[in-house]
Amino acid sequence: MSKRSRSRDQQGTQNKRPATDRTYSCRHCPQKSFETTNPVTFSNHVRLCKSKQTAASAVSNCLHDQTISFSLWTKPDATRPYDESDLRATLVSLGGTFSATVHKKVRLLIATRDAVRRGTQRVRKAAKKNITIVQPEWLKACAANKARVNPADYALAYTRPTTSSTTSKEDANVNDGITGDLDKEDAEAAEDLKSSLLMEHVQTFDLGCCCGCHDNPSATSCEWCPECYQKE
Repeated sequence: MSKRSRSRDQQGTQNKRPATDRTYSCRHCPQKSFETTNPVTFSNHVRLCKSKQTAASAVSNCLHDQTISFSLWTKPDATRPYDESDLRATLVSLGGTFSATVHKKVRLLIATRDAVRRGTQRVRKAAKKNITIVQPEWLKACAANKARVNPADYALAYTRPTTSSTTSKEDANVNDGITGDLDKEDAEAAEDLKSSLLMEHVQTFDLGCCCGCHDNPSATSCEWCPECYQKE
């Protein structure tokens, strides 16, 4: 027998490990139901268990190629129906990627109706980049079905406001009351500027000429401030 064949026989003998007194239990099985004393059998079983788990998790990994941003603004006097941390955790559990900004790699923007009516910065960017805007219920539906639901069923339309005076508030897609509040604030600010009360505490100081020629003591004239050198 040659040395090469003899070494192969020795390696084969080493691979066939006998059963030992140690008991191996698979932590990937439910309630660790699998137990064996053979290490080779245990290794093969664990490999099979991991492959099954990977196949099962692929069903819920339905948003693995989706980069999604949130805009969950609500009216100040309203209760917040959505928690961003919970939605972000749901997104990550489905394999999605959260983005704090709206850029060209973002596929969807999850926004509230109030955020769309107000026209938040992320909503405006998404509309400019033709990114689909959906309700938060879309993400909940994906988690319930463990599959990517059609975003069109939960889409929200944003209409950019126009500068025409004939455009109504609904066409401009602005929150009810926000336009009136802004007009009122602008009118109050204009009245404040006209009021003399803002100028009562103002004091006037004569700082003289600020021309740079005065930094030179030997200067006798200056084309920028000749009046400072005129002899009385």
